[in-house]
Amino acid sequence: MDDGLWTHQLLLAALSGEGGYLAPSLLLSDPACAAAFCAYRNRPALDGRCEVGMWREVARVIRALVGRNPLDIWAIACMDGRKETALCEWLQAEGLSRLRVLLVEQSLPLLTSAFRHALGRLGTAPEVQLGGLQAELTQLPLYRLSQTRQRQLFCLLSPQLGLVESEVLVMRQALVNAQQRDLLLLGFDVAMGDPRSVTDRPAEPLLLHADSTEPLLRAFVERPFQLYVRDLRALQIEAVLDVAGCAVPASYAVELQTTVTAPPRKPRRYATWRSKRFQSQTLAAAMLTEGWQLLREWQDDNQTPAAGLHLYERTRPSDPCASDGPGGFGPVPDWTRLPLWTDPPYEPCREVVIPRGRRRLVTLCRAVSRLRCHAVAVRSPESASAVGKRIARLAYLLL
Repeated sequence: MDDGLWTHQLLLAALSGEGGYLAPSLLLSDPACAAAFCAYRNRPALDGRCEVGMWREVARVIRALVGRNPLDIWAIACMDGRKETALCEWLQAEGLSRLRVLLVEQSLPLLTSAFRHALGRLGTAPEVQLGGLQAELTQLPLYRLSQTRQRQLFCLLSPQLGLVESEVLVMRQALVNAQQRDLLLLGFDVAMGDPRSVTDRPAEPLLLHADSTEPLLRAFVERPFQLYVRDLRALQIEAVLDVAGCAVPASYAVELQTTVTAPPRKPRRYATWRSKRFQSQTLAAAMLTEGWQLLREWQDDNQTPAAGLHLYERTRPSDPCASDGPGGFGPVPDWTRLPLWTDPPYEPCREVVIPRGRRRLVTLCRAVSRLRCHAVAVRSPESASAVGKRIARLAYLLL
C-alpha cells in the first residue's frame, strides 16, 4: 500500500505540473480511474453471440492441446480479472477441471477486486487452486508456482500489450522461464492499415476515429482531471498518430492528447493514452523470432477497434545470455525459495470404484479389496521404476 500511495502522490504532482506524459501506472493508482479503465476494457461487443462463440472455440482448442492434464494459468496484467475468469469457466465447461490460476497485477486494489471476483466464480470448484500475486511483467521470472512443472498457459489479453513500451523486449523478459510446449494467449488491437504506406494515407482519419469517439475511453481519460484539477473550465481531447515508437513492423500507436484549461493558469497539454495497433502477420513473425509459434488466430470485428487474439506455443526456450545472470539488468529466479503453492502429498493407495457389470470385474474387485498397501519411501529413481514395473505386471496378470 505504501507503493500505491506514493504513486498516487506522483499522479497529483503531475496533474499540478505543466503537462507531459501520464503513464498508465500513474493513472491506475487512483481507484476511480482504475474502475473507469476496467469499464472500457470489459466493454461488450456489438454482437455478444459472436464473442461467446469465439471464446468457446478458444477453450476447445486449448482443451485439445492439453488433454486431461493439469494446467497452470498465469493471468498477467489481469486488471479486474473478468476476462480471465470467464476463460477459466469456458475451460471448465470443456472438461479441464484441474487448474491452478494465478492472477498477476501491479495494482493492489485491482488485484484485490480480481481475486474476489475469481473466488466467487471459481472458488466452489474442488480441483481449482486460485492465487494472487502483486508484480510487474518483468518480475514474473522471480516466481514459480510449485516444485513440479506442469504445462503453462500465459494470458495477456487486450488492450494490455498495446500499453507496454518496448513490448517485444518486455515480453521476452517476462516469459524467459517458459518451457517448451507452453502456451501463450495474446490479445491485441488490430491495425486498420499501415500509415507508412502511401495507399493507406487516406485512412488516417479512420485510424484515429476509434479512440477519439469511444465514450468509455473518454471517461477514463477525463476522470483524473475532473477529480484533481481545481477550477477546471474545459477539456479538449485530440487523437495523434505515432508510427515511430513501435517495435513491431507495420504497427502504429494512437495517442490521445488532452488540453486542460483552468484559469488563471495557461492551457496545459497532457498525453493521457497511448495504445498500439498491430498487424496480425507482422506480430506473429515478431513472436516467431522469440520462439513462439502461432497455432490459431481469431478476430472480433464487432468491437472498435477490432480485437485480435493469438494462441502461441513455445517451440524454442530462451537461451540465457550474459545480461541475465547476477549483476545483469534482469531478475534472477531463486529456485530455492518456497513456491507459491505446495504440491499435494503423494498417495500410493486411493479408493477406486469399478463397475460390477461383468463377472471378471467382480473377481478383480474382490482380489484388490483383500490387498493391504503400505507407503514405501522412494530411495532412488531406479527403485521407483522397479516398483512401477512390478505393479504393472501384477495388474496385467489380474486382468
